[in-house]
Amino acid sequence: MAGSTTAVKNLRPFLKAALKAEKESRKLVRAEYRHVGDIVQEEGARLFSKYDAGSAAGFRTVVRQRGVSVEQRKRKTTGTRPDYGALQMRLALLPALDAKEEEVVEAFDRATDAICDHFDRNN
Repeated sequence: MAGSTTAVKNLRPFLKAALKAEKESRKLVRAEYRHVGDIVQEEGARLFSKYDAGSAAGFRTVVRQRGVSVEQRKRKTTGTRPDYGALQMRLALLPALDAKEEEVVEAFDRATDAICDHFDRNN
């Protein structure tokens, strides 16, 4: 695997500044970046569904100030596999990010352009 994250410089300050915008703009920023994360979420769920379809259905995209991430939202059920989170990362989420990296970067560029267009229209 080439890398485990796709880093964007100065995303945190931008997301923090977007919090000061009106509600419609905040929703747009979160929605646009959620679509970017959904690319990895869908591929990760597809990859992990052959191991555990229920667990794969629990992957969710989350947009926070520190960035966009794909997380497991289902609660732990038995606790008999303490390495299950690492297993999900190793078998599904990291390979999904690697496989879709170009698509993620392009989608991030389109999302950023759409957000900039929105802010330009409102000024």
